[in-house]
Amino acid sequence: MTGMSTFRPPKIEEDLETLALEGGDLAFRRSDATPGDRPPLVLVHGWCSNMHSLACQFDAFARTRPVLSIDLRGHGMSSSMAGPYTIEQLAADVLALVDHVGWKGAAIAGHSMGGAVALEAARLVPDAFDAIVLLDGFGCFPDPERNQLGEALLAQVDLVGLPAVFQTLVDQFFFLSGADPTLKAWVHSELAATDPDMATSLYRDLLDWDGARASKSCAVPVLNLVAQAPFNPHERFLEVCPHAIGGQTVGAGHFHVFEVAGQVNSMMSAFLDRVEAGLVTASAAAPAAGAAAE
Repeated sequence: MTGMSTFRPPKIEEDLETLALEGGDLAFRRSDATPGDRPPLVLVHGWCSNMHSLACQFDAFARTRPVLSIDLRGHGMSSSMAGPYTIEQLAADVLALVDHVGWKGAAIAGHSMGGAVALEAARLVPDAFDAIVLLDGFGCFPDPERNQLGEALLAQVDLVGLPAVFQTLVDQFFFLSGADPTLKAWVHSELAATDPDMATSLYRDLLDWDGARASKSCAVPVLNLVAQAPFNPHERFLEVCPHAIGGQTVGAGHFHVFEVAGQVNSMMSAFLDRVEAGLVTASAAAPAAGAAAE
């Protein structure tokens, strides 16, 4: 993306609801669509992000189905509750919220760490969701090299602070060359606003979380939709989730949910259509990457 910026930061200031939990509240918003329409969709953001990061998906899918987007505990407009912060606790929070709104047969989509939360929620309650979409998910298979880099990242937080570490991630890992500078600056500002103690506690648990166990136990259809430089390479993910369908966006990095939202939404929609029509099941063999868009 070059030239004049086309990015406009999303503004989510109205229609917010809260769910009271022990120690604080979870902030969330849901669409006006009724359960009589298409099956519901739950959106889960990534590490140190918030519901703003999935605004493009909320707006697109809210036209046809009920959609719920959450600020995980310690993120965005949700309360900073007492730790420890773990993937299992975040997954339990998502399940509590889905139970609160009374949804059955929903799909769940998670960006980055949100993919780990989605897989863990499905492990904790196997019949809670009918489908899972991983949006460049993180931590979903064993990867010693990734974890070694993660430990180095945590060490850098102690040395230079979280905002500086996020600047490095935005500049070197989250975007391709030529990405919209306005989008990059906005993503950095959203990430850097997170409490450092919560962020480091949660990231350490993410490195320790058993993504293979959750992925292997997954009993529903999965779309592994990765970016051009994938955080969750499909050939590696198939080792722990053989029935997953692979898809890949073109021309965008880790925040493809914004950069190429049209591609993301189109492939998600095609996948969910096929799941709802009974054409994709957890027992089906995984087709080639990109097949979800057919």
